[in-house]
Amino acid sequence: MKDRLCLLFCDYFQAEVEWLLKSQNYAGIKVLFYQANCDKTQQSAQVLDFITQCTQSARVIIFAGACLQYQLQKITQIDFQIEPLEICFELLLPPAQLQQVLAVGGHLLTNGMLKHWEKVKQNWGFSAQAQKDFFAETTCKLVFLSHPEIPIDEIALDTVATEFGLPLERLEITLEPLALRILTVINQWHSKRI
Repeated sequence: MKDRLCLLFCDYFQAEVEWLLKSQNYAGIKVLFYQANCDKTQQSAQVLDFITQCTQSARVIIFAGACLQYQLQKITQIDFQIEPLEICFELLLPPAQLQQVLAVGGHLLTNGMLKHWEKVKQNWGFSAQAQKDFFAETTCKLVFLSHPEIPIDEIALDTVATEFGLPLERLEITLEPLALRILTVINQWHSKRI
């Protein structure tokens, strides 16, 4: 059994994962963030590079939503574990609350999305007007998931809200779902080492 643990997450959740790991003082855990692309089948080259880097000295666990799970299941030559997510945002919100936000037409935003906003838009492939039209038909409001200890790029958030032309709501989160998922994975890893 390998003595180190490497966790891979989508970069949409980078600020939250980094803050949590630092605040909980999880030592000896390497964390890498792969580039998100929820709307297209994820190209696995970057993730494969990360896995290859880490598997020589660490157990690799990838937190992956549907955008990445299928591609990862094709990789059989390297040993790693997939921690499947039905909806990636379940890392930040309890299931009932997540479903409630989505049911009323909320489009979720994170610090990571703000940080990589130009890339997010590029991946969508919309023109500015097409983006506005599409989201006006499918979305009632933007819901920014904020944690009181994690700084927010207010300029980027205002820019995104303006681009969408939709109301913006801030929803304070606790990171308990994320902490529980990470702690569960760490405990399972530790128990297999004994």
